[in-house]
Amino acid sequence: MKYGCAVTLVAILFGSLSAIHAAETSSPNTNPDRMPAFSWDTVPLYVHIRKDTAFTDEEIEHLATFPLVTFEKATGYADFGAVDAGTLKAARAVKAVNPDTKILYYRNVIVHYGCCFGRGKPGGSYAKFIRTIRLG
Repeated sequence: MKYGCAVTLVAILFGSLSAIHAAETSSPNTNPDRMPAFSWDTVPLYVHIRKDTAFTDEEIEHLATFPLVTFEKATGYADFGAVDAGTLKAARAVKAVNPDTKILYYRNVIVHYGCCFGRGKPGGSYAKFIRTIRLG
């Protein structure tokens, strides 16, 4: 019994060391095009927004002035019938005005909102939504 505990402890320690080594040798994606513009000379600005109807052209123009925009639940739901459709419409409109603006989507994973990601539509899913955003 005493040796079994010692072997288990050694296995855990070696496993931990290999995990630490793997973390140190892996490098994060350092592609600067994936990140919003940043300078220590100014205060970074960003907008976190939701609007259940479509954004106006004037609102899209304003959103496109930010380096980072986060769209939240209910974006476009009333006009497009689903958050995924409304968010994609808004994100594409902002990127058309300013391709350098980075877009994030906020999803509350604790609370289930039935309006999201093509619920009730054949083939609608969160994974499909993410693939659509990545592939354009």
